[in-house]
Amino acid sequence: MIDPAPWKKELARIAKQLESYLGRSWLSHGSSCRLERLLMEGYYLLHKLMEDHRIDDELAASPIAVDLAPSAGRANYLIDHQRVFNSLTLPTEKASLRLGVVANKIIHSYLILPIIEGGSGLQRVAVCSEFEHFDKV
Repeated sequence: MIDPAPWKKELARIAKQLESYLGRSWLSHGSSCRLERLLMEGYYLLHKLMEDHRIDDELAASPIAVDLAPSAGRANYLIDHQRVFNSLTLPTEKASLRLGVVANKIIHSYLILPIIEGGSGLQRVAVCSEFEHFDKV
């Protein structure tokens, strides 16, 4: 059993930092790397707390809206934005995944790309997960 207090405190710190990225219209390479690190750390902490039953089962099962984009080719192992977007088949499929599933996908991902759209700036990220790397992003 782990003591959840320091983990939850760290998770709150990470969440606050992640909120500062919302709406940004441009990210430097360094900022993009920090965003990826924060997502990995945050979802890893969630995963550890869920694994040790320190997060309510109802919260762990809560649905997260996602867009799944089928891959049109081989897995993208190189961090090349254009290559990743060229390999996606659009339109995307709307889905709902449990928080625990999303956490697993992110901590087992090999590529996390911020998506900056038009006037709304950063609102979401693309995650290439090892679980479905030949199937969907």
